[in-house]
Amino acid sequence: MLLDLAKEIEQQNHSFYTWLKVEANANLKEISKVYRKLLVKYSTVDDNLFKKTSHIAYILRNPKLRALYDSILLDDYHHQQVYWKGFYYFYTRHKLACMFTIALLSLTMLEYLKAWVNYWTERTMMEQFIENAKTMAQRISDKHLSAKTHKSYMDFAKVTVFLWI
Repeated sequence: MLLDLAKEIEQQNHSFYTWLKVEANANLKEISKVYRKLLVKYSTVDDNLFKKTSHIAYILRNPKLRALYDSILLDDYHHQQVYWKGFYYFYTRHKLACMFTIALLSLTMLEYLKAWVNYWTERTMMEQFIENAKTMAQRISDKHLSAKTHKSYMDFAKVTVFLWI
């Protein structure tokens, strides 16, 4: 929330302090006083401005969040930071691309897994079928062995099995 809001306010050439029209070293009372005045002003004008002002005031009132925001301002966060700082850093800046990549990789892995499951299922089925065919062929009596069918293979929908008996 802090980084997204800071980026949005920075695009409008503001900082949180200039948005609230206070000094960077303003204390909690000054921030609260200006915040109340802006709330009265923005509550009737625009709901989006009202929400932004509330978030900014919350961040500047909280000492930990304010220190974090000040460090972002001092470091010139967007220009001096290393591009890749981990998954969360990438995710916060490129949410749609990141989600698309994760979805694409997940679907690819699922399709690959499905292909292997189909392969092993079909392979074990055919091995079992061939073993059963060999067992049945060994049980055929001599009388039936003399009849020639001239077929040394079996046709199925997708697979042709050659019998080498």
